[in-house]
Amino acid sequence: MHKIKEMKMIFVALVLMLNHRPSFASYSNYNSILIGNLAAGMGGAATALYEDASAIPFYNPAGLARVTGSNFSTSASVYHKYDVNYNDQGNLTDATRRINQGTFKAIPAVSSSTKAWGLFGLGFSVVFPDYDYFVGPVKAKNGNVSHLNYIDESLWVGGGIAFNFTPQSAVGLSMYYTARDFYRSVFDQQINSATDIVTVNEEKSLTHNDIVYILGLFHQYNDNWSIGMSFRFPSLEVSGRGSYFKMTTRTIPPGNAPESNSDMRSFTKIPTRLAVGTAYRDDKFVVSADVTLYGATSYYDLENQAYADHFVHLPVINYSLGMEYKYRKWLRIRAGIYTNYSSHPTPDPSDQHRQGDRIDMWGLSGNLAFYTSERTSWTFGGYYTGGRGESTQFINNQLQATTKAEQIFSMLIASSYFF
Repeated sequence: MHKIKEMKMIFVALVLMLNHRPSFASYSNYNSILIGNLAAGMGGAATALYEDASAIPFYNPAGLARVTGSNFSTSASVYHKYDVNYNDQGNLTDATRRINQGTFKAIPAVSSSTKAWGLFGLGFSVVFPDYDYFVGPVKAKNGNVSHLNYIDESLWVGGGIAFNFTPQSAVGLSMYYTARDFYRSVFDQQINSATDIVTVNEEKSLTHNDIVYILGLFHQYNDNWSIGMSFRFPSLEVSGRGSYFKMTTRTIPPGNAPESNSDMRSFTKIPTRLAVGTAYRDDKFVVSADVTLYGATSYYDLENQAYADHFVHLPVINYSLGMEYKYRKWLRIRAGIYTNYSSHPTPDPSDQHRQGDRIDMWGLSGNLAFYTSERTSWTFGGYYTGGRGESTQFINNQLQATTKAEQIFSMLIASSYFF
């Protein structure tokens, strides 16, 4: 009867979670960066896990109350190798032959510290859940060139607290202060004739800050099975400013006057996130699976819609499945598979704004954890995500829908310390 009562409480909480509106946040493909070390090795299937203190506040803060030991500190760095091609119908496997070319982008994906005492758990963390980057040509043919340079990144700083309200169940709440930074520049040259050349230079930047809350529930059903749920609530907007500049020159007059606005309000929204997961543990294995639902919303990212991008988010479900094998006392092997679907629809040709990329991706992950002592461990591994879809870009002096293939190869290095 006691377990039935607990399950009813969790079901009621789930129903309440589903009755909230969309929140502020950022991007299109939600699983391009996997947080943590155990969670990253298991494809991000961490909602019902409590062993990875670096990922708990982000995926499910209720797990903070289940962490054993008094103090725990961990950090993980990710090195991304991006392979992005526009207007390229080549095979996706071509990217594997270019993995040794170009540079890696270093991302300090997570740094965290936790403390447990009695029925409570407390955690602090700094995470980079979103990062996207590209420098290169979108199209180059017969002297007509479109060159794109952009970076889009988010930093979340915060922590959480959790409480074991029964020996088997816990509830937790985490709060993050988020900071998004976006910059994009475009150079486009169209040659109509030897004497008629049109050149466009465009720059856009924005910053945005919010406070985000995540509520989590955890229930240990028996010695082997556990379930978890988390919900990201609507955030509190703190601030957001943006700027825009565009200059069009033409060798045949008349040219266009510059378009400029250096101080506008900016917006960044992301749908609510509801995650449900289950995990199985025994002496040798940990197996975990998550189903994550994102809601729908739409917005223009600048208050002056003439300069804004138009983002439409559709409801989307992502799946993740992972496993850890305790091969030896000092070595653990992890592997995972996950989806990284886009929340955007196919670009609408009638919409005269840039729109979000429609690229459905999938991913593989894996790492090795070496326990060098009773108090320290090191994790080495990585993950891959990629797919092909459509993007809206400025080409030949106009917005056009174009094909886009994106693949991200990530290396992960993490360290953990127990006190």
